[in-house]
Amino acid sequence: MGVRIKYVLFSLACSLSAGIFSNNDSLARAAQKREIAGRISVLKINLNSDRSDYSPQLVNGQLYFISDRVRQAGVQYTDEKGSSEISDLYVSRMRDSTHFSKPALIKELSSKYHEGPFCLSTDGEKMFLTGNFHNALNKIFYAEKKNGKWTKPVLLPFCDDEHSYCHPSFSEDGTMLFFSSDRGGQGGMDLFYSYYSENKWSEPVNAGPKINSSSNELFPFLAPKNKLFFASNRQGSFGGLDIYSVTFGDSLEVPERLPSPVNSASDDFGIWVDSTLQRGYFSSNRLPRSNDDIFYFSAVIPDFTAAKTPTAKSTFCYNFFEETTLGNNDTSNLEFEWDCGDGNKKRGLRARHCYSSPGTYKVKLNIVEKLSGEIFNSLVEYELNILTPEKLYISCDDSVRAGDTLQVNCFNSALKGYEIREKFWSLGDGYFNSGDILRHVYSQPGEYDLELWVNAINLVTKKKEKFKIRKKIHVTGNINAE
Repeated sequence: MGVRIKYVLFSLACSLSAGIFSNNDSLARAAQKREIAGRISVLKINLNSDRSDYSPQLVNGQLYFISDRVRQAGVQYTDEKGSSEISDLYVSRMRDSTHFSKPALIKELSSKYHEGPFCLSTDGEKMFLTGNFHNALNKIFYAEKKNGKWTKPVLLPFCDDEHSYCHPSFSEDGTMLFFSSDRGGQGGMDLFYSYYSENKWSEPVNAGPKINSSSNELFPFLAPKNKLFFASNRQGSFGGLDIYSVTFGDSLEVPERLPSPVNSASDDFGIWVDSTLQRGYFSSNRLPRSNDDIFYFSAVIPDFTAAKTPTAKSTFCYNFFEETTLGNNDTSNLEFEWDCGDGNKKRGLRARHCYSSPGTYKVKLNIVEKLSGEIFNSLVEYELNILTPEKLYISCDDSVRAGDTLQVNCFNSALKGYEIREKFWSLGDGYFNSGDILRHVYSQPGEYDLELWVNAINLVTKKKEKFKIRKKIHVTGNINAE
């Protein structure tokens, strides 16, 4: 259908919030109900119509998007089959993340042809948009705002007559344009890029086989930190188009499919992400009896993929000596013996011993008979207090029956040189939570990776850093299964 085109096959469902648990059973039960199935919250926004609305971009508090809704005023156009409203560009003022004012048609860029997926510069003054003016193949046009009005779109010079060019995305620094085209490459529609330098565009470059596939790659969005998002119907997708991300220019990184609920079994595409890379908008046709709609997404649980795993002290070694006896070289049948307080004994004026765990140990220096080991005299006795090291702790049973409640906490967790600010949990079965203590029920037997994730402030650099630890949980069959 026009600019969204034959190449576009396009999709949420869940807005929950993280729960914080306490020792109180009633609060714990309430908190358990606030577990989230997935670390990302997705909400449908209020400006969707009964027609297709897609490809959003938020700039300066205004949401721009494409829609084939019936125009409220002016000439009404349909496509060549007369069965669909022509798609146009709309803009709406943001009230909050999911609520916007009544959308307004951008009249200067509206015609009797399709206007489609677009991109704006960070200041909102320059626009690249897809169009199939005069019923030609899709091309990319450029317009800019002058005196508050958009100029007439001008065709980009690298767009030839034999191929389609669509879905532009402009880099923050204004030097690179990503787009989708069938001008040759890995197969189907591929992603290409062109540089703008000395007032001209370079010849388009295929983004290469690590990004492109034999299927279709569409709707690129180049976010901050060179994070490239795009949609593809490549093998291994959840269904239809899925949204992928990759760091452009990283030769080792391969595209990663975004998790549910951003991706679904329907078509998910046309994403825009803010500078945090944790929030944004995208399009999807996942709702029954609905066309393409625009959704807001936000990571309610931060991404801890790259978090560090701290190494904690596992042995505690000490050197023992008694200064008043160091000059004693007695060679009789008596000798010195250290009782380390944990069942181990070491003979000699000096001794070294490693404890396997923190605790309080009664250390004694005795004089013993060499052969029998009987104590002749006790010279020194004192308590050695080995403090629990600062580390992350997951305290819970190693196994639980499916259907039963597993009690989990991370009390006493600490990191030397850091102040822990936030604690999150990944339960390993698709559920997440937050706080010091939680209760969770695993519904199916199996092995699960329970992970504790923390955000901590480095006390020297004052920067936020992420850490995580993991514990295996064995879930056995429930009573009914037996």
